[in-house]
Amino acid sequence: MQSLNPKLKRNTFHTSLNFGKDEVISNEKMLTISEEYMKKMGFDNNAYFIFRHHNTGHPHCHILALRNPFDITVVSDRKKLPTKRQDRQRVRD
Repeated sequence: MQSLNPKLKRNTFHTSLNFGKDEVISNEKMLTISEEYMKKMGFDNNAYFIFRHHNTGHPHCHILALRNPFDITVVSDRKKLPTKRQDRQRVRD
């Protein structure tokens, strides 16, 4: 994908979504929240991975995405959005 846009210095985007240590969240719910977050960030036409970790005292997942969508444009990794906490709360409600 990077060969399609050689001027792009960083072709990947990484973030993590962290939840409260006492919060019980199913894999399905974490996936739903993660997918909604990625849509809001503009990554709904990109390849991305969502992987959950159990290596800390709180539930969390990491998301790694290609910034080049399948139409060869580029998704900004500096998009201003509500905080991840606000996004998670909206999806839960």
